[in-house]
Amino acid sequence: MEKKKLEEKHQRGTVEYSKRERIIDKLAEANIPVAYWYIKMKDFNGPENIKEATLNYIKNIDENYNSGQGLCFTGNYGIGKTVSSCMIMKNALIRGYESYYTTLLDLISYLADFSTKRDFYHLVTRVDFLCIDEVDSRHFSDSEDAQRMFGSSFERVIRYRNQNKLPTVIVSNNTSIMEVFVGQHKRAIDSLLSSVKMISAIGKDYRKK
Repeated sequence: MEKKKLEEKHQRGTVEYSKRERIIDKLAEANIPVAYWYIKMKDFNGPENIKEATLNYIKNIDENYNSGQGLCFTGNYGIGKTVSSCMIMKNALIRGYESYYTTLLDLISYLADFSTKRDFYHLVTRVDFLCIDEVDSRHFSDSEDAQRMFGSSFERVIRYRNQNKLPTVIVSNNTSIMEVFVGQHKRAIDSLLSSVKMISAIGKDYRKK
């Protein structure tokens, strides 16, 4: 009898371990940084409106997917915007959706590389939930080439996802996402972000001790 109980316990442990391994594989495939794999929102100590928006979004993730509703976190460094966006991507995976995390710089780099742009464009435009982090004005220098490259690539991805009602989570260290863009891209992206709820917050950098 005791042997049978031990075997059952071992089997349950094996199943649970296998499940954790699958989740870890999914987190890695989704490109979610390892630093955010084990963080939980209950330990979040950033601005309350960011926490509330994140928890509400996760709670209603099926409805948000069906409607194509996205989020945009704006505000200064270190207040928990990336943590919150990664929690959304992680919970999407747990609920059976596909998700992917990238930064604007990586997005542009992969789309500019002939060897990766086709597959990467397919990935970021068709994944169920996409997070684009660090959508900051620092990437848009006075160079017209930089503005055109970053602006047009970002617009292209957002336009496709908007037209196909696929949720996008955007993170910016600017106080407003529209501070980032200039010229024709500013006008176009403003209209494309109608399906993205803006969450603006300020607070101290809680990474500092």
